[in-house]
Amino acid sequence: MNHHEDSNLTDSLKKLDNNIHWKQQRQQQIRTSIVSEIQQMETQNTKASSKFSKKTFAPLLAMVMIIGLSVTLYLSASNKENLAVTDTESATPPATEQQIEYTMSEEISSEIQRIIHSGFDLRLPSYAPKDGLKIRGVNITQSTSGPEPIIRGLYDYQGETVLIFEQKANSLGNQEQLNQQIEDLQSAAINQFEADGAIFYRLDNTDTNRISLLAMTKNYTFSLYSASFSEEEMVKIARSIDLSNIDTKAIPAPLKIEVDDSPLDLELHQTQIKERKTDIMNSDFRLGLPTYIPNQKELVNISKKEFSNGLELVYTQYGTMEGFADGKWDIAIQQEKLTGLKTKEESILHVKNVINGTKEELTVQGNPAFFHMKPINEEGLSSLWIITEDYFYTIVSPSVDREELIKLAESINY
Repeated sequence: MNHHEDSNLTDSLKKLDNNIHWKQQRQQQIRTSIVSEIQQMETQNTKASSKFSKKTFAPLLAMVMIIGLSVTLYLSASNKENLAVTDTESATPPATEQQIEYTMSEEISSEIQRIIHSGFDLRLPSYAPKDGLKIRGVNITQSTSGPEPIIRGLYDYQGETVLIFEQKANSLGNQEQLNQQIEDLQSAAINQFEADGAIFYRLDNTDTNRISLLAMTKNYTFSLYSASFSEEEMVKIARSIDLSNIDTKAIPAPLKIEVDDSPLDLELHQTQIKERKTDIMNSDFRLGLPTYIPNQKELVNISKKEFSNGLELVYTQYGTMEGFADGKWDIAIQQEKLTGLKTKEESILHVKNVINGTKEELTVQGNPAFFHMKPINEEGLSSLWIITEDYFYTIVSPSVDREELIKLAESINY
């Protein structure tokens, strides 16, 4: 290679180097520049000397092409690195996990609003552990232990009940009783945690794989039950319940039971009792009726209620038809079917830790039972609770004594 050729190559390389800018938009320019330089060199070499052999030019051309290709490859790799850095630097930080919400029908949404407008300060959980959770039903009923209202919500996932929520209004103005219940909860709990100023207690469900959490404020008792979620997820659900200012509003008034003031047609009513009883006995609800009724009272009313959340209840009342026509009865029995709402063990815990009053533990036909005697000469109801594998019985009376209520309970075919 002579001096003139060497000078041309040096000038070309300098020009090529001057054209290099480590940016993606300059790559095409660089490729074009390389090709142009090669073409110029070929023209110059042809005019300069016809003696310049192909044997001498070929290595030179190959060298320039290799240099150009190497530069282009380097630019491409460098540009990818720069792009990666740029993308990393310009990318926004990953957003926090989006809050999954429970879904519900318009009917259930309307029912929730109706409950809130009734004066019940309903506080449902907002955290959903997985997408696709649906509130299947929310209903308001009267507590089996008194006139206070209780809300029960059922949460489903792919058609299966995975979470049960309950919020119960506490007894009106009985702070001493509330303190005793909290002490009972503390002694029964295996651990506890704080949630928005309230203390949730996890109850010892050794005979079931369900997790049960309870919290008591001055005005309300909250309960959560699940066999589908871990303790960590249940704690998150509990902490998603907004308990701020939960006790600032007045406790809701007892439920108003609509009463038909029209005169009772006793003959028609007796016919309806027989028809309802037959319909219930022909259903999959295994009706348990006593064969012994104190003071030879008769069945004066029977009805079955099915709620949107799957709850099934049968109410029966005993007394005289004349008394029932005046709104009076002597014994009332509520039979609740335990289908996905509570297990036997959870029903026992419910009676022990949630239902007010001092209770005597006993057994009825081998089933766990609890008895509460109303104070003598005071208004109220004596209550007997019996829990079987499939049903939860509540028997109450304003006048029948302990021995007679237990005798009645023993005569039921469980």
